[in-house]
Amino acid sequence: MRTVRVADQIEIVEAAYAIEAPTEDWQRRLTELVAANWDGEAGSFFYDASDPNNLVRTRPIGVGPPDNLEMLASSMAVPIPAWSVRKLYRTAPPVSSLYEVLADDAPALPEFQRLVDVTPNIATTIDRFSRGFRTIDPSHRGVFFVLSRRPLTAANKDAWARVAAHIGIGFRLRRKLAELAPDANPREEAVLAHDGRCVHAEGDARSAESRELLRDAARAVMQPRSRLRRGGPGHAREIWRGRRSGQWSLVDRFDADGKAFLVAHRNAPDVRDSRALTRRESEVAGYLALGLSNKLIGYSLGLSTGAVANHVTNIRRKFGLDTRVALVQLLTSMDTIPDPSEQ
Repeated sequence: MRTVRVADQIEIVEAAYAIEAPTEDWQRRLTELVAANWDGEAGSFFYDASDPNNLVRTRPIGVGPPDNLEMLASSMAVPIPAWSVRKLYRTAPPVSSLYEVLADDAPALPEFQRLVDVTPNIATTIDRFSRGFRTIDPSHRGVFFVLSRRPLTAANKDAWARVAAHIGIGFRLRRKLAELAPDANPREEAVLAHDGRCVHAEGDARSAESRELLRDAARAVMQPRSRLRRGGPGHAREIWRGRRSGQWSLVDRFDADGKAFLVAHRNAPDVRDSRALTRRESEVAGYLALGLSNKLIGYSLGLSTGAVANHVTNIRRKFGLDTRVALVQLLTSMDTIPDPSEQ
């Protein structure tokens, strides 16, 4: 399978931040773009795995033969045991296949086989749709894209993981905006012109450091798209980083005269605040509990890999643990981030 082109990755990322589109249109557009860069067929659904004993999934929409999509929808009606929810929706890598997820869990394989044996058509469905990628968020809510079983290179997995990170950030922002009261205004902390100039700022965005951060991010996003598409992976990473800068997400907005602006919406992940951890440490711990690497944690939070490593070290010391492995094991064994003082 060819590596997904930089131009196509950018197109998917930009679609992820189209927050003004109706939710179904947003989901369908993303699914179409994903399918076009896979093998022409893909399904997607929203999931809520915050309670492993009560997984909630929407009916999938997709691109491809209707029979295959109906088969996928039917298989999703089958109850999934809690152990499977934890494996597939809470600790699995963002890009993986069902077989890869279960391969390192020998005790789960017999249970999985029994589930297959008693469920009509599920074996065929798994054979057809055994690979996918999902957005990852400490809230355990996101979007799951179901795809055919195709081999992936390391570069392709890395590219899709970054794309998934942005779709997840866009989904979280859409969810937060949808939860606002009907008469509430979305939290717009800054508005930036195409040259990075801040034309409005409030709250934390008013500080000199924040304005500089947002200015640099806006310049990365607002450069001509055609030049970025010719610029290669380095330029792609810049536009991606611009979209997610620290505690804000940047989305496009056009005024009545057609002038383009970027609006900075506060969009921090939902994590439990710990008395002993800073807010940023709590966010890093929330992603650590999902088994992510420092690189992908940094990508999701708009931080450098070095900054994430420092936070991990501080968290580990506060919990009195000697290794990262021990810290991740502790965090993944609990549904919320514990306080070190309670250990």
